[in-house]
Parts: sequence; C-alpha cells; structure tokens
Amino acid sequence: MGAHGELGGLCFGFVQHSIVRSHHEKTAPDRMVVCSRLSNGGFEVSHDRVYLPALRTAVSKVLLDVEESKHFKSRRISIGKNVELFDGLGRVNKAEFIGFEKNRAEVFVGETVKAKTPPIDLTAAVAFPKGARADWMVEKLTELGVSSIITLKTERSEGQMSHSKLERWRRLTVAACKQCRRDFLPTMHAEETSIPELAERIHSKEWSVSIVAAFGGSPLNQVEHRNSKRPVIIVGPEGGLTTSEEEQLLRSGCQPVSLGQNRLRVETASIGLAAALLIAFEGSGSQAS
Repeated sequence: MGAHGELGGLCFGFVQHSIVRSHHEKTAPDRMVVCSRLSNGGFEVSHDRVYLPALRTAVSKVLLDVEESKHFKSRRISIGKNVELFDGLGRVNKAEFIGFEKNRAEVFVGETVKAKTPPIDLTAAVAFPKGARADWMVEKLTELGVSSIITLKTERSEGQMSHSKLERWRRLTVAACKQCRRDFLPTMHAEETSIPELAERIHSKEWSVSIVAAFGGSPLNQVEHRNSKRPVIIVGPEGGLTTSEEEQLLRSGCQPVSLGQNRLRVETASIGLAAALLIAFEGSGSQAS
C-alpha cells in the first residue's frame, strides 16, 4: 500500500459483520444497524463522509448546509444511517442522520475519531495547466496526500489564477478527501508565487529539501531526500522553465530530478513526482516528527 494509506493501494482482508443496536428518541423504536468490519484491522468499512468546517464536538446536533445536504438525497442515505463528519483540519466525529429540516440534513454528533496524521508535510509548487487537466491534477494530488499546493507564475505559464478557479479547486479537494478518507484538506494558496519568490523561500530553508523536475537531473533515488519531513516538489509549465528560472532555483539550493526520458505533461509530472517521493519515504521506514 502507499505512504500510510495515502497512495491508494489495495487492501485485502476478510469482512465480518457485527450487529449493533442503535436507538434515539426522535426516530423509530429500536432498529438494527449493520456495520462491516475488516478482520485484519478492526476498522469500520467506509461510512459516507460529510464536510463540516465548523465542526464542534460540544454540539449535540447540527444542521448541514444545503450543498452537503444534497449528498444525503443523491446517496439515498436513510434515517438512522451512520456518517462521518470532518472539518478538514483534523477533527473527525461519528454522527447519525436523523432527518431533514426543510432542505437541510440534521445529524447527531457522536464520538470523536482519531484523525489520520499525514506522514510527511509535502508541498507541490506547480505551474498549473489549463482547464480540466488542472482540476484532475488537484484531485489526484489531494488523494496522494500532498499537504500544500502552490500555483507558480512563470514566464511560460498558460493561465492566471482567479477566484472562481480557486473556489472550484477547493471544492475538488473536499470531494477528494471524502473519497480517499483523508482528514486534512490541503492548503490552496490564493496568490500565485513567482520563481524569484519561491527561490527566496527555498534559500531561507522553509522546506527541508527542494526538488525540481528537470531534464538532465539525477534519478530520484540518487537525490538526498530521505528523512525529510517537509519537502517541496517543483514542476514548471508545459514549455518548461526558462534557463534563467532553473538557474535561480538551483542557486537557492534546489536539486534537479529527472522523471525519465519522455516529456511529460505538467499534471503527469506533478502526480508522478509526488507519488514517487511518498513511496520513497514509505520505503525508507522513516517517520515524520
């Protein structure tokens, strides 16, 4: 499996079923709720997940917003069904769906669940491609476990950041976290970062190791990155970084890494490099601290 479950591998295990009784005064009399458990780990099989930014454990019940409530109707979630609430900041709670109040779903907030802490704090600084390719990249970087996504402004960048793009990408990160059961939303930065600004941050040691995708670079397994709990990966635009931009990054201490002999699209290079670094970290047996 990938880095601490974030890389989306296959998990094999026999499933056994246990019957759990559940009751609440606002619902029908005693009902039986079937919960599936994996025999190899004791974890509950996936409940539907609900994003609740203002999640507070002291509150006994909450009304969800209209957008999240639509999920209950589209998924045909029945009254009494267990769901999982998360706020994207590491707070996770079990909850029970108790019905609708007008168009808003209402849930009872249950016990707190221990959040899954990311194994490393990985930042991806990328000159975003256009359109759906950028959307797909944001979704997959989120599923992999990237902690922070920076949009780079380079001489050959294809587009510009906008409020509508940022909001769409943030919605995509929420949906991806629901799907992959990630407890922490990645940070999406509203302002684009120029290469000189990025180089200055690298020079100031904001990250423990900095890696840029570049033709002629070293293979990843020859680059010093193990035991680095705060790495940053850098991927330039479709036409590549200019010679001047590459030199600025290398002078700041960035290490060039080759992604093979083929020319890759931005989203392919970003996802591939992030996955390779996470796998290498997992393989090293390191623990971020």
